[in-house]
Amino acid sequence: MTLDINWKGMLTVVKKEFIDSVRNKWIIAVTIIFVSLALLVSYFGSAMQLGETGFQGFLVTIVLIMAISVLLVTMIALMLGYGAIATERERGSLDLLLTMPITRTEAVVSKFIGLATVLFVSIFVGFGLAGIVIAAVAGAADFPKYLLFLGATFMVGLAFLSVAFLLSTVTKRRSTAMGGAVLLWFFFILIYDIVLIGVFVATGGDLFTPGSSLPDWYYAAELFSPSSAYGMATSLMLGGNASEILPGFVNGFSTVGSLLAWILIPLVIAIWVLNRRDI
Repeated sequence: MTLDINWKGMLTVVKKEFIDSVRNKWIIAVTIIFVSLALLVSYFGSAMQLGETGFQGFLVTIVLIMAISVLLVTMIALMLGYGAIATERERGSLDLLLTMPITRTEAVVSKFIGLATVLFVSIFVGFGLAGIVIAAVAGAADFPKYLLFLGATFMVGLAFLSVAFLLSTVTKRRSTAMGGAVLLWFFFILIYDIVLIGVFVATGGDLFTPGSSLPDWYYAAELFSPSSAYGMATSLMLGGNASEILPGFVNGFSTVGSLLAWILIPLVIAIWVLNRRDI
């Protein structure tokens, strides 16, 4: 049995999504944001700790930038994806899209790949250009870790892009999808960890006694959040004492596996919903 996939039709949709982002300056604006962020954080980020400015090496730059990058990348991914289907449906252009010789599954996958390409180019070109400057000034030590950091950042972006696609598919209006995207961003970025800490303290946990540590269930629950899985994956990649603090089941395989699940599962559900819903 062979899969009859219309690769040409899918490539047309991928190109359309990418070209549209170039025309409306999305990809240019986001790339500039990433370049500026990496350079500014690398140059000024250590001022409060060291009392001086200057470009830091890749390892220090990653430590300084990871918390800010996850805020920006996840927000940008949600903004890219929440209107992918809902906007087409509102404008009536979804019917036109589906008149092409491609299936609904191919349409969703193509649109996702197109927007994922926008995210990829923005992250790797933006942070990559900044990396060239950092390497030229501060040296290229730990550059492989910088590349791994970019890969993990791209993965968490894809995870939130996939969630945005699901929202865009299950909602009928673009405004509803946008509201859901905002709520999800606040939940995973700001609320989720607070809730877990609250549960830990409410069940008798202690954060203030010297030598106390978080239980294994806390870290297991963290794997169910794409942003938390990204944070743990990046910490493990940087080395240090992260591997001593985190339980054994939190490793490269489990954190990357969590991110892959967040990329694939919402996208598969989105495809399933669109295939069973009247346009």
